[in-house]
Amino acid sequence: TPGLIHRLKAQQSVALITDAGTPGISDPAFYLVREAIKENIKIEAIPGATAFVPAVILSGLPTDRFVFEGFLPAKKGRHSRLESLKDDPRTLIFYESPKRIWRTLKDIYHVFGDRKVALAREMTKKFEQVIRGSLAEVLKDEDAFPAKGEFVIVVHGKEKSKLVLTLAGQELPIVLSSQSTEKSGQAHSMSEDSTVSLGILAQTLASPKPSTFESSDSSHFKGPSEEVASQHLSLI
Repeated sequence: TPGLIHRLKAQQSVALITDAGTPGISDPAFYLVREAIKENIKIEAIPGATAFVPAVILSGLPTDRFVFEGFLPAKKGRHSRLESLKDDPRTLIFYESPKRIWRTLKDIYHVFGDRKVALAREMTKKFEQVIRGSLAEVLKDEDAFPAKGEFVIVVHGKEKSKLVLTLAGQELPIVLSSQSTEKSGQAHSMSEDSTVSLGILAQTLASPKPSTFESSDSSHFKGPSEEVASQHLSLI
């Protein structure tokens, strides 16, 4: 990098070209760009093939919100990085080398659980290949997918859990929320994240239309609406 910066400051032009992908994306070209900016050197980026963009498009997973994580740490900090991402609702994108691809998929499976995934190999090149399925399915089919070339792993973000409370034959959707509502001791915790108010449940019993309210899990109800406690709570 210092040598190239010296040549640029000497009024020479430098082109950074790679045989695959775009320079600067999970690539040491970042360091050159950073130093050039510090020296007020003009930089131009010419659009080219970037593996993660076609990979997420071909994955079949949501593309409205996604996060590119690049390569996971090879050793230190690997597990903690995955732990920090397991509750992210966005589609997650990782790069990985053929040497660590199966280890990384197993690590993701152990931290995230079984989720939809797309495994893309050699994107935009001759031997491009994409397989889709659950993490468990992909891991079972290890022999059918050669560990050669550069990989993109696209993982479905964490989905919101859904609860349906069945009261008097009516299914009442319960929307999960990270905010709990506690009203004068009438709410009992349904999870560590949120609660459901007995007052709302009591009103629901008298209403012919399903009502939507915030909650997260089942619990033991106490108080004036004992009928609620005996109803069925089904998890879907």
